[in-house]
Amino acid sequence: VLLNDVQFTEAARVLAERMMQEGGDHLDARLSFAFRLTTSRKITGKELTILKAEFNDRYREFKADDDMTGSYLTGGQHQANTTLESAELAAYAALAAMILNLDESISKS
Repeated sequence: VLLNDVQFTEAARVLAERMMQEGGDHLDARLSFAFRLTTSRKITGKELTILKAEFNDRYREFKADDDMTGSYLTGGQHQANTTLESAELAAYAALAAMILNLDESISKS
């Protein structure tokens, strides 16, 4: 349910928007911001490296496929922020979904 439910993907998209608008002006800061919000702790260097590589992979995929990007950014009641670059927002949303799905994010223990 957590990976595919409309409410979950919508929450990931909203978190991605916050990452882009409140998390700083570069990838490291934005990923660290989201990780801290969801897990209540600072991200480690190893975790950041993994998430950065995943972001870059997702960004390339979304940049190459507008239809996939559009599909990923729809669903739920909250409309995606159209002032943000779509492929970048979708990539951040994919990473937000990963972070939100960590056991640590779900149980906070």
